Amino acid sequence: MFKQKDEKEEKQTLSMPEVAKLLGISVKTAYEGAKRGDYPAFKIMGRWIVPKPAIDKLLAGEIRKSEKND
Repeated sequence: MFKQKDEKEEKQTLSMPEVAKLLGISVKTAYEGAKRGDYPAFKIMGRWIVPKPAIDKLLAGEIRKSEKND
């Protein structure tokens, strides 16, 4: 049998629509940010996944995109 999800159990990953909602941006912009490396994100079976702790750190100002030296 499958174990029912505990209501206190928190998701550890977010989808792009969830990321967009948390950041207050469009889904398209969320995908573009992931592709640029603005925040940690990776693809699994064709879907972009973002670790929730990474977004929490981004919102807290702990993650900043490193500036490129030209």
